[in-house]
Amino acid sequence: MRIKVRKIFRIIKNALRRRFKDKYKTFSFFRKKYDITLKKMCDIMDVEVPSFYRKAVNEKIDNVTLLTDEICDNTVLFVLYLNRDLNKIFDKAMKKGVKFIVVDRKHFESFDISNFDVPFIIVDDIIQKVGKFYSYIRDLYSARVVGITGTVGKTTTNRLIETVTKRYFSCYSSPGNTNAFMAVAKHIFENLNDRCDVFVQECGAGGPNSIKTSVSMLKPDIFVFLNVTNHHMNTYKTYENLFEDKSSFRYHMNKNGVAIVNFDDEGIRRTKFNIKTISFGIRTKYDVDYRAINIKQNNDFLEFDVVYNKRCVHIKLNILGEYNVYNALACFATCKALGLSDRKIKSALEEFKTVGIRQNLSRIGDVHLLVDCYNVCKESIINGMETISNFKISGKKIAVLGAENKLGDDAYQVSYETGLEMKCDHLDEIIVLGPKEETVDNINKYGHGRALYEALKTRHKNVVYVTDLFDISKKLKFNDGDLIYFKSIIWTDMTTIIDRIFDTSFSDFDYYSTRAKVYEDDIFTFKLFKNMDYLTISKYKGFERKVTIPNEFEKFPICRIGTNSFNKKRVSEVIIGENIKNIGKKAFFKTKLKEVVVPKSVRIIEESAFYGCKNLKKVEILEGAIHIDSKAFANCLSLKEVILPPSIKYIKDDAFDNSKNICIKAIKGTYAYNFSKENNIKLKEINEK
Repeated sequence: MRIKVRKIFRIIKNALRRRFKDKYKTFSFFRKKYDITLKKMCDIMDVEVPSFYRKAVNEKIDNVTLLTDEICDNTVLFVLYLNRDLNKIFDKAMKKGVKFIVVDRKHFESFDISNFDVPFIIVDDIIQKVGKFYSYIRDLYSARVVGITGTVGKTTTNRLIETVTKRYFSCYSSPGNTNAFMAVAKHIFENLNDRCDVFVQECGAGGPNSIKTSVSMLKPDIFVFLNVTNHHMNTYKTYENLFEDKSSFRYHMNKNGVAIVNFDDEGIRRTKFNIKTISFGIRTKYDVDYRAINIKQNNDFLEFDVVYNKRCVHIKLNILGEYNVYNALACFATCKALGLSDRKIKSALEEFKTVGIRQNLSRIGDVHLLVDCYNVCKESIINGMETISNFKISGKKIAVLGAENKLGDDAYQVSYETGLEMKCDHLDEIIVLGPKEETVDNINKYGHGRALYEALKTRHKNVVYVTDLFDISKKLKFNDGDLIYFKSIIWTDMTTIIDRIFDTSFSDFDYYSTRAKVYEDDIFTFKLFKNMDYLTISKYKGFERKVTIPNEFEKFPICRIGTNSFNKKRVSEVIIGENIKNIGKKAFFKTKLKEVVVPKSVRIIEESAFYGCKNLKKVEILEGAIHIDSKAFANCLSLKEVILPPSIKYIKDDAFDNSKNICIKAIKGTYAYNFSKENNIKLKEINEK
């Protein structure tokens, strides 16, 4: 009964979302504690209500935001920074129903915006005022707040903590790299509620006082301090300034708060936090509360023992790199502080897996890819090179590298030193990417690739320097059994070239997806991703049971069926276009398909592509496909016949989980044939055509 009520509520909520679109935000207030008026907001921020708004002091405010795209009726908009495009900001805000716009006095005066017919509230030090408001929102809820900062490992630690806590609590964890002041405020406002037990937020060092302003809103109960290295020197200028900001959480902890700190970082170890401190480490000679020993990298798996309080817990993680032991130790200590048992933590961590473009070890056919293309710092790139040196493979090891960015005046020196310090004798080839024009702005944004190249050239005989992404695909020569390590910052768009080379979908990520050009007709929505010469189907909008996927649209070939594009649609028959190379994650998730022929153009069938298709009886995959990913045909209860070609080079062990009636037909001696025998799947040998 309870499940049915929840389902009905979800149907109503989704119907309201579709009907009212951006005004849907107003409905979210029905389940919040907010009862905000102009007077109350001004009182919270310690601001006097302007005399000409006195009649409106008790009128209810339905929404508060820092982004014009999130305005609905009766919204207060905080404008933290102004630029020359004032007309666009204010016109958009007024059209969408803004009630008041809060601006900083300095901005108000310097941009001469007094002539705009907009209901302004002018404040001194808007960052502080905004912080007070969101701090008030945070205090309304009893969720235990976990903050995370450091130069390296914030997001991985966040994901590890999320993996454990979501199993046992109602947990919110900040997505991706959304760790700046505006993102933290947004997460507090939108995701804290009475049902939230644990709220996990990473805090990034975008510029001076950025962490200080974020943690003053968060008031963490637990704060994880991982490390501090010379990154973001373009804004902080000195290590001391950076360290002071990263350690500023100690002044804003909740009563009885605890800091979980890395004693292998000397700067952190020497600091007196004046709050309860739990330490962790690997190599430090000082006593720590949690220490990792017996660390071993077993290709795909990282194994170690956590020793604490005379106990020893063995951990096995599906991740590469000894440096990730620090992140796992921080996670373990955090989860113990939240009251979880060793057994629960260990069990949940074994389910962790890397995804997307961060530290993601994938096997595509018979080629291993280690994709870590979100950010770069000296320590992370050196650690990554050390990690692949210990990886055992039959083929070559190749690295495609970008340099560290945001180094200011030290860009050349730090990048050159990085090249001298990284382990590279185990590599067969190295490709280094740098900006075409070495301007200060370009080097600050993309890194000093040439400096990294010049250092590596002195130590390795096979190093190539490129300034064009497309040259990577020309220079990169690989074979089955090879391992390729891709390391860069997100701004280089290296993942788009990976997708072009391997027909993968690493670029199916918010950063790229929101910047893609959209095409559509009455049936499909397509996206043209950056650096791509083909379209991806992002959504099926039709209602027909039989669907034909076209070969092209607007003269672009259609080469990928995107993530969730047909998810839960009532499609019973699909003819897949002959240009399709990739069938994306959950592309046909829980559809009504009865039979599928995968054309010879398709190379990769992604995770859960046909998961839960309960009517699916037969699948024929034609010669050309090389890869079938995790749970691709799992939970297909009616599936009886799967014909697999000799071209298949890799199938994830759980690809056919809970599809109990299947019989795989394959040619003897092929990968598909051997896979079926090893996994005890009913097998029928077919003759080679």
